[in-house]
Amino acid sequence: MKRNTIKVDRKLFDKALELKQRGQLEEALAALQELHLIVPDDPIICGIIGEIHWDQGNLIHAIRWFSTATRLAPKSELASLGLFHVLWEANKKGLAVAEMNRYLAIGKSREFRTIQRELRIKSASA
Repeated sequence: MKRNTIKVDRKLFDKALELKQRGQLEEALAALQELHLIVPDDPIICGIIGEIHWDQGNLIHAIRWFSTATRLAPKSELASLGLFHVLWEANKKGLAVAEMNRYLAIGKSREFRTIQRELRIKSASA
């Protein structure tokens, strides 16, 4: 049976989110990594860790954590969008487009459809 992070340690999870909101990213990251040790298969924790690394400009780590989140929750639009954007920002545009196409093959996303249209317009005018 899969354990849910929020049920495992709600106080630590809430503390991590509060620290993140206050901009105390290192402290939030430490709390989330502690939770990740308790519940390593939680895509929410992995996604939030990815987001913090992205906020810090650490794209390599952000890619790793968003990749883990999408592996754990392949139908998560937020995880997929996070992975797409950090890949794009890391100049891994081919991988970003592949992630977008992977997600669109199994789910719907207004944001990804908008990105697809914008990419088509740019390539048509290039």
